Amino acid sequence: MAAPCRRLTQVVRAACWAGILAPAACAPKIQHFTVAPQRACAGDSVDVVWRAGSDARLTATPPLAEAPTPAPAGSLRVAVRDTTQFVLQIVGTQTRREQDVAVYQPGGEKIFGLATHRLNDSTLSGAFTSEPGQWDSLTAIGEARSLSGRPLNVEHAGRSTTLAADSSWSSAFHGTRAAGRWAVTAPLVGEEVMGDRLHPPPSMLRFSAKLICAR
Repeated sequence: MAAPCRRLTQVVRAACWAGILAPAACAPKIQHFTVAPQRACAGDSVDVVWRAGSDARLTATPPLAEAPTPAPAGSLRVAVRDTTQFVLQIVGTQTRREQDVAVYQPGGEKIFGLATHRLNDSTLSGAFTSEPGQWDSLTAIGEARSLSGRPLNVEHAGRSTTLAADSSWSSAFHGTRAAGRWAVTAPLVGEEVMGDRLHPPPSMLRFSAKLICAR
């Protein structure tokens, strides 16, 4: 098959040189241009690969720190901090292709609330399952803290920790996905008594988590 392909290429080139084919048909083509992955966390690197029929220039928005010299083929690893558009254009022509990389930056603090149940006379419990469809696939937990004015014993993603009553941050769940089952137990505090109308325990336990991009 290689010989017929080479013969066809030679015929096309000869037709271009002779002016038989239209200029558009003779213009060099971009044969391959990929950027992967096309979704990334801020600061992660993506791989850019291209191949063209002539020297091609790679640019980006935001701009590349150091643009490569135009070449018919090449590869480059680029760290992205914001959503970026890469453009490959054959030098001296309007032939170009574009590839976008979406940079995910979750940020913020998510508050979780769990309805409480009586585990025993001195302990409250609660649990819920956060479905994967509720979260971006790149969302992970950074740090977590109690918002319930009491220590919370929390289990999630095969890990467990006690979030302090003073709401100080814990990194015990750092890097775990936000989706999944969360289980919490907590002691009664002060004058709280199970079933006491005057000093009932809270009907809900709350904690929060800083959201980060999963790596």
